[in-house]
Amino acid sequence: AQTMSGRLQKARIKKVGTHLEAGRHVATLESGKWAGGVPVPFAGEVIARNEQLLEDPHLINIDPYNDAWIARVKPDEPQHALDNVKTGVEALAALEAWIKRYGVQCMRCSE
Repeated sequence: AQTMSGRLQKARIKKVGTHLEAGRHVATLESGKWAGGVPVPFAGEVIARNEQLLEDPHLINIDPYNDAWIARVKPDEPQHALDNVKTGVEALAALEAWIKRYGVQCMRCSE
């Protein structure tokens, strides 16, 4: 998604205390050419949001797996929270299918 969107310019994140149903967006991210939501895989309550990301959305382009976390959501049913999350080989296959479907090419990987 980062490759498709380019440099992120705006982030809107649900407020702490907001309850979300599975599949609803906890955040909306925007660049100059793209806007999209960030869905949650389970129903739950937003218990924290990254205020730093609201000030500098470009952090997602720089460090998406560390400093640019978006929100923390406490699941309503922790024992079933990850039931619909793909992992391992299944996750790789789903990602490859998504890449092919949308014709995504990594700009960082091109020559």
